[in-house]
Amino acid sequence: MKSKSEELYLFIEKLSTHEKAFLTKQLNKHSITETLYNFIVKYKNCSDKLVLKNLECITKETLKHVKQTLFHFLFRKLELFYSTSEKTIHREDEISRLIVHVQICRNKQLIKKGLALTVHAIKKAELNACFLLQLQLLNEQRFFYYSQINREQFNFLIEENNRNQFLVLKNYKELTDKTYILDELRKINVLSGYFPEETKKDFAKAILRKQMLKNGKKKGDYHPVLRLFDYNILYYCYLILNDFEKAILNFNLFLTVYFESKGKIIDVEDFLMRLNEGVSICVLSKNLDLFYNLDEIGDHLFENCSTLEKTKTVITNYYTFKNNKIAFLTHIEDFENARLLSLKIAENIMKEELNFSIQKIFLANLCQVNLCLNKTKEALSTLNQIKNNTHFDDVRTDINPGLRVLELAIFYNLSDFDKIESVYRSIQRDPLLKNENNAFQLVVQAFVLLLKNPTKETFTKIFSSTLIELEELKKKDQSSLFFLENTLIEYWINLNLSS
Repeated sequence: MKSKSEELYLFIEKLSTHEKAFLTKQLNKHSITETLYNFIVKYKNCSDKLVLKNLECITKETLKHVKQTLFHFLFRKLELFYSTSEKTIHREDEISRLIVHVQICRNKQLIKKGLALTVHAIKKAELNACFLLQLQLLNEQRFFYYSQINREQFNFLIEENNRNQFLVLKNYKELTDKTYILDELRKINVLSGYFPEETKKDFAKAILRKQMLKNGKKKGDYHPVLRLFDYNILYYCYLILNDFEKAILNFNLFLTVYFESKGKIIDVEDFLMRLNEGVSICVLSKNLDLFYNLDEIGDHLFENCSTLEKTKTVITNYYTFKNNKIAFLTHIEDFENARLLSLKIAENIMKEELNFSIQKIFLANLCQVNLCLNKTKEALSTLNQIKNNTHFDDVRTDINPGLRVLELAIFYNLSDFDKIESVYRSIQRDPLLKNENNAFQLVVQAFVLLLKNPTKETFTKIFSSTLIELEELKKKDQSSLFFLENTLIEYWINLNLSS
């Protein structure tokens, strides 16, 4: 984790090309802040030590002040950058600008213009489910009502404004509650191997009992974003309860509400993340129709994003989605197409601006694909990319046991039994792997037994028995099931048994 002193360097490192170009034009020429900014842009992994060593105009005593000045400058200018951009990144941006316009009208006593702008902005805020901004606009509306001469009209308008504020507050509270529930469901679903199966199911059943959908409400009385969250929550509940038919139904209803709103109630980055969630049910139910529908939606959405909309988060979520597509193709054993897709997106996904977690998962998937296609040397090359990149050491450590098993399989294919023994010793030295799931331990022990007499006959005898034991483990050990679903080691064993 970056320390506070490194925040400025990390911030500048994460700026997009367009943002950097804009900021360069805004900087005062030949100033200390310009010198520091240009230096940070030039050097990756910049630090205080590096700055003090190379920039004579900055001393240890002045560094903190110069950094703070640059930080404040960057925030002010980025605010200008987004306020003047033709296309906004978030749906809140345009509404925030309208609030500024409304406040200008209020300050200049432009009552008619101000009221018209306020009504327009309130509708836009409601349409985009920006409830807090909608509340702010309703409060601005009251100031204009105070200038009305007609007392009866004033009383009516204020009462209507009060009712609207009450409804918006109610919607905001409901959205907050649903967001919390959805986050909890995501957590227990993503950390599948870390929660007891019964705990997960009891939680899902409790949510279903609360009847999250407002059955008694008419379509017009219930905000679309709340319906969207209801379907998303029900999707997760049924997914956890292994009721795939109802999970698919609710995910399709979620998509329907999203497209009815013309994509206005959640941001692109949020929607891409939810498309990723939909891949889970495709994998579990092997639903090809839904999968290819989601794939088409994701590609169309990303391709139609403006350059400004393609923020780091949007790009990250999109390539996470493509990663999940590769994983899905491996689950249905379509390794050729999985490899073709991997090669197609490899250059983009390995760019430095994408986070290391996605890159590590991508390489792990590609390693599996190559191994299952008997491209052992390519699998080894991919595995070495993971092992030789220090940035991967502390990210997605949950897949490390699977990588060690893939390593054992690769060296078996290469008949390098010394390396198998070396990998086993390394596993023994790692305290985190000693208590890993039962399936991992069982597969590792099978390779150890094989070392005593590494022949084809021995492999057949040991791993035929191992497959039977793995089948039994999957029925009673959730963490082992999770491990096996994500390593494809069973496919590799069957591949070698049949050859």
